[in-house]
Amino acid sequence: MFTKASGLKIEYSKTGKGGNVLLLHGWGGNIESLSPLQEILSKKGFSVVNISLPGFGKSETPHKPWTLKDYAVFLEELILMLRLKRPILIGHSFGGKISTRFVLEFPNMISRLILINASGIKPKNNLKKNVLAVATEIFKVFASIFPAKSRERIKNFYYRYVVRETDYLKSEGLKETFKKVINEHFDQELKLIKVPTFIIWSEKDTYVPLWMGVKMRNLIPNSKLEMVENETHGLPLQKPKFTADLIDKYLQENPD
Repeated sequence: MFTKASGLKIEYSKTGKGGNVLLLHGWGGNIESLSPLQEILSKKGFSVVNISLPGFGKSETPHKPWTLKDYAVFLEELILMLRLKRPILIGHSFGGKISTRFVLEFPNMISRLILINASGIKPKNNLKKNVLAVATEIFKVFASIFPAKSRERIKNFYYRYVVRETDYLKSEGLKETFKKVINEHFDQELKLIKVPTFIIWSEKDTYVPLWMGVKMRNLIPNSKLEMVENETHGLPLQKPKFTADLIDKYLQENPD
């Protein structure tokens, strides 16, 4: 199915009956990423909406680079369009980053915030990032001397094996957006979140390490952290039933 939000055609699906839940996948994903989680949550008594974020799946791409504020405004319009009354907002990875910005901008529109291996905490390796930024500028000059086809192969090698930032390679049509949102962080704002928050984090996540989840727990009032042993960044994709059981247990233990 499709709907419109922020002037874009957005792919979505809705399953189940009960309290409203909205799922947001990570960067490079689409509606299929969290479909198994959607199905299991719907069987647990929830009405679950799952979408492809703008630029992914069959959803249209924004006409200009977006910031996280743009994503928050988009999400507000989507929730109103689909008539979701104070849904539980569940975001994985970049979807969690959007969810965090959304609750900071529109604190009264959701009933619960659930973050799964969410980005949004400023990394510690600032020196490494600064060195890579300089190296990237040098790389651009170096690559420019090669033919276009060769430049593309060199660029893919550079981002995959030197920068180790494969999300950039998944952002066709959204590269300028990616550059904007990857540098937005919430360290100074998380204390302003008032919505009850459940944070699920994988012990062996190397993309957003566990210390980031601990920091989120320490900064967000009325939050709980569940650390999952021996799991990695793709937890809700790889173990949707386990993830759904964690979410359901939390919601039963923390009713409205």
